[in-house]
Formats: sequence, C-alpha cells, structure tokens
Amino acid sequence: MLARQIESGHFEIVPTRHGYTLSLLGLACAAGLACGSDQPVDDEPTGPVTGSPLDTSGEDQDQSTDDGDLESHCDEPGWICGEYGICQCTGHTLDCGCTPVECTKDSQCGADRTCAWVSDPLLPDRACVPGYCSQLLEIAWVGDVGPSFFADERCAEFVSIVETPWTEIAGLDSLRYIHGDLYVRLNPALVQLDGLATVERVASMQIENNPALTSIAGLAGLQEIVDGGEIINNPLLPTGDVEALLAQIPGGDAVTVCGNLDGDPC
Repeated sequence: MLARQIESGHFEIVPTRHGYTLSLLGLACAAGLACGSDQPVDDEPTGPVTGSPLDTSGEDQDQSTDDGDLESHCDEPGWICGEYGICQCTGHTLDCGCTPVECTKDSQCGADRTCAWVSDPLLPDRACVPGYCSQLLEIAWVGDVGPSFFADERCAEFVSIVETPWTEIAGLDSLRYIHGDLYVRLNPALVQLDGLATVERVASMQIENNPALTSIAGLAGLQEIVDGGEIINNPLLPTGDVEALLAQIPGGDAVTVCGNLDGDPC
C-alpha cells in the first residue's frame, strides 16, 4: 500500500492486490490539540487538517481588550482572538475575521472533555469533544486499505462510505465519536453495518441508495444523533427494523425514513 499526495493537498492511499472490506472517502488527520493557556508556549501546535505548523502568534500578543472585541489580532487562520473567538479566513485573498467558537481552552469544556481543532484549514474551529479524542480524523481520499490502517482511531470529523465494492465494513472497530456526518451511500454490495458497532455519537447520518443493505443493527450502539438525517431508498432494508432501532436512540426521531422495504415511498 502506497500513499501519495494529490493536487488537493490530501493523501491518496493506493491499494495493494489484497482485498479488504472497507473503502472510505477519507480520513486524513486533523490534529485534536489541547488548547493552550494564556501564556506563550515553546512548542508550536499542529494545524487543524494539513499537519502543517499553525501560526499562533496571535495568542502571544496583548489580548487586554474586552472579550467582546473579537476582531483583535486576526490575521491568520487559527489565531485565537478573545476568550471565545478564532480567526477564520475565506477566499483566495484570505479575508479574515474573528468568529465565536465553543471553546478555546480545555477548562471551558467541563469534566472529561477537551477543546479540539475541527473543520478545515481556512475555516478552523474548536469544539468540546470527549477526552478520549486525542485527535480527529477528517475525510481525505483513501483507497482500499486494511484494518490496521485505522487501528485505535476513536474519533473522526466525519466518515463517508461511498461506492465501495464491499459486503461489510471492517477496520473501524475502535471508532466511537463522529463529530460531523456519517455517509453510507451507493454501495452496491454492502449488506450490513456491523463494522460501526462501536460508534456512540454522530451529528447526522445519511444512509441511502444501498441496494443490497438488509440491516443497520450495527448502529445499535449509538447514544446520540444530534441533527437527524435520512435513511432512504434502500430497497432490501426493512422499514420496521429501521424505525424500531431509531426509536431507541436519542435524536432518532429526527431521521427521515422512506423508500425502504415495506415502507412509504420518498
């Protein structure tokens, strides 16, 4: 298995001849950093997605302005500006502005939580995530890789399982937390989702157009679906089973279900 950097700045994993049972559209490392103190530190933290050094010189500057003045010291993406602000930049000209975020320090997250980098390089964000998330993986281009590639990974920005040739999912046995969305789409041979049995939280889920999918019982370990989602147009997936599973998951009532076996059309 070889890895090479592609034009977009992500990495493509080139498969070996061996067949594995997982193909994801992604998972590149977005470092889950513990937020620093108000004092300058010697170590320069890693950027939120690219792995490149992140310019934190804004953190070392005088921040004696009112907490409401979030526009101070916002020249580079990732600079902390004010107690609850981070510098985000858009466009080719890097038009930057300070945006309120959930946290800038671990101490603002409460017990057993850490303040981690999330999102992309020019629109960095910080959010409180479980303390076991030493890092969050973000989607990149990944080919056919073996289970060891994902060994011990517990947290991801989002997970996309799209147009794989596999009948089952393997290699994500340690995954517990998905900060964003879970996508399972257009997999012609995928039968079940047992490889996601350890996932406890997703922001939302999109499970659609998987013609061979017969069971989503592998998602029974979910303890939270934050923003709902859709489970639609899976012709062999029994609607009754889907509704029964979602009824046991907080947030499951916000998931749209239609176009599945014995259910209403979409």
